[in-house]
Amino acid sequence: VQVTSLRTNRDKNIAGLAMALFGEAKTESNEELVKRYQASLVLPGNVESGRKVFAERCVSCHRANGEGFPLGPDLVTVKAKGREDLLKNILNPNAEVAPQYIAFEVDTLDDESFTAILGDESPTHVTLKMAGGVARTLVRKAVKGMRSSGKSLMPEGLHEGLSAEQMADLLRFIAASN
Repeated sequence: VQVTSLRTNRDKNIAGLAMALFGEAKTESNEELVKRYQASLVLPGNVESGRKVFAERCVSCHRANGEGFPLGPDLVTVKAKGREDLLKNILNPNAEVAPQYIAFEVDTLDDESFTAILGDESPTHVTLKMAGGVARTLVRKAVKGMRSSGKSLMPEGLHEGLSAEQMADLLRFIAASN
């Protein structure tokens, strides 16, 4: 979400720098992705190796076994859906997004921009919840604009660089989590 926000930033200089740094967004159909990682559904996976993948890619927004931050769903709750649904949600985090996990783009009068999930709201304040357990409360008068991205805060492409074996390890870790 953050990279997408940078690529599509209203400030053309920022958008240009993001395109130079990150390049064009890669597009691979959901069917192609699922096919590429299909083997991860039948491979046994290794819990300890999966813990490492979780620590590298998931811990800043999810909790499992008492580790991580509760920004996205606790992985104990999502593992009940089964490995196939879990894999599909990892590969395409925007396919099915509960309302409380939709990302918002928030701009302030001080020219700050945030991509966050909305937390506590009142007529005078709004709390933004971000990765790594970061929360920021803003006075509503200081907010220039707030718009839903319509997408999950979970970024697309978390699978990039993972083999089917590593994905199987992650799925096994999540299945074993409590």
